[in-house]
Amino acid sequence: MISVRTTEFNTANGADRAFDSTMFSRTNAFALLDDKGRIKVETAELQSGGLKVSRVRSTGHFVDLAEETAVTALLPQTGHLRVRVAAAEYRIASRAMCIFGPNERRTRAQAPSGAGLFHANALMIPQARLRDLEQAARDPDAAWTGFPDGLPLAAKHPEVRRLSDLLGYITQQFDDGLPLSPKAAAALAVLIEELLSDLIHQSTEVLREERALPAAWLRVRMAEEFMRARSDEPLSMAEVAREVGVGLRSLQLAFLEVRAMGPRDVLLQMRLERAHERLRVAGPADTVTSIALDCGFAHLGRFPAAYRIAFGELPTETLARSRRRLC
Repeated sequence: MISVRTTEFNTANGADRAFDSTMFSRTNAFALLDDKGRIKVETAELQSGGLKVSRVRSTGHFVDLAEETAVTALLPQTGHLRVRVAAAEYRIASRAMCIFGPNERRTRAQAPSGAGLFHANALMIPQARLRDLEQAARDPDAAWTGFPDGLPLAAKHPEVRRLSDLLGYITQQFDDGLPLSPKAAAALAVLIEELLSDLIHQSTEVLREERALPAAWLRVRMAEEFMRARSDEPLSMAEVAREVGVGLRSLQLAFLEVRAMGPRDVLLQMRLERAHERLRVAGPADTVTSIALDCGFAHLGRFPAAYRIAFGELPTETLARSRRRLC
């Protein structure tokens, strides 16, 4: 059966010793975020010298680390992560995922509000192994172009959900103490490698764009994910900028560089698309006003004109066509 290495640390017993999670090549600095903090890191190696799966649970912590050889995928289950690599900052929400190449980074793990621990699953694969997998999946004449410092992926991505479920199954064995034979571990490692390779392969276009506009593209991606999740709420651009971790002017410049429009225009498009879909499948009790309000439009007088520019007809016309289909 595979063995699980466990490291535990708390503020009571950590005053006179340094913490080393054993996950990464080097831990430069570490701190728990409160005076009664604790952390537990469990790691299992599914392949000798190869793929590793870890589970991290803490009351909240900060770590400055260096990873020299492995690509790391982080999948928070409860709480969230903020990871800074050079000038870029990545916010990884619960159930989302971010993949990091070998680099130095600072990670802040935040437990959920109220009771409960921060909990994340992670996998690490040698970059050389991932390069071989990616090369095999591509055109034989296409050279490996390397991996970016970070690649954030939304929780809604099917492969992210599948990978999260698989890692959850493996880490559950840490609690159950069920034997996992070397043969079973090798089979799981192959499945994880295939899922991870497919996920990265499908994100080729994202990788290309991030290389072209690393800081701006990252900020836009983070802002758009946040705006899409909150598009039906009153939302200021200052709030979006704070969520991304930049000033308002920096956010505006990033959108102009990547989208050739400001963040408020992008939010307007999101709301219009949502309203359009709602009007197309409207029920008997729905009205243009109720749908517009549900989709985040506070200025109802401006809604019809913006809708007509976007879709070539008034919202009342879309609703009328939807009503005819119900008859």
